Amino acid sequence: MQHTTIPQAVGATIGSVNGMQTDSQSITIWTDKGVLSMKHYQDCCESVLVEDVVGDPDDLVGARILEVRESSKHEEGDYDSTTWTFYHIITDKTDITIRWIGTSNGYYSESVSCEWTSN
Repeated sequence: MQHTTIPQAVGATIGSVNGMQTDSQSITIWTDKGVLSMKHYQDCCESVLVEDVVGDPDDLVGARILEVRESSKHEEGDYDSTTWTFYHIITDKTDITIRWIGTSNGYYSESVSCEWTSN
């Protein structure tokens, strides 16, 4: 399992959240310091969606980000490939875990891109 952090987001206060629900293809979190976006860049024959959100996304509004952590797990089958990507957003009010699932025939990326854009 791989682990990554997004240090640029630490200390930012969340203003609004969009797309944080099952089957979403992108999530955007607007803060006072910038924008955190999560999405998959579609290539061809893969599917990457939010599978589950643990916690209430509405509780993030007004919260200060303490940590954003990413981890992923990849499995290969005989004829397919699956990647789970987890984002853990830890704030001074609540913690949220977003679970993405990516599937393909093994020839395409199933990854989620998490990008920070400063104001």
